[in-house]
Amino acid sequence: MEKKTTNIILQILLIGIFAFIALGSATSYNGYQTKSQLENLLGKPIAAALQQFGPQSYVSDDGQGGKIYTWENNAGTTAKEKTDRGWGNNSKWETSSNYCKKYIYVNSGGTIYYWRWEGNHCE
Repeated sequence: MEKKTTNIILQILLIGIFAFIALGSATSYNGYQTKSQLENLLGKPIAAALQQFGPQSYVSDDGQGGKIYTWENNAGTTAKEKTDRGWGNNSKWETSSNYCKKYIYVNSGGTIYYWRWEGNHCE
């Protein structure tokens, strides 16, 4: 009976570890996916980016006769409780904005020559 209980506990522990790894991979994948998508657009016409990301948020000049297309997504704010485990056991709330900006630089001929992104919520 004791050996059976030990095996069940080990199985539960292994499932927990795999779930933790999977969740960690999902959160770090967003930036990788965005980088890969943008990297694949280099040398292609801006129409490829518009097809992939949809309509841009705005367009500005790049200062060299081309344009900078910007996609801006704001996924809202996340609130997380931060607990002080000291004498008072006080709770504090931390908030963070979830956003992503993708910038695609296009030359005067309409070809993508540079990209960059910023944020903590890029998909």
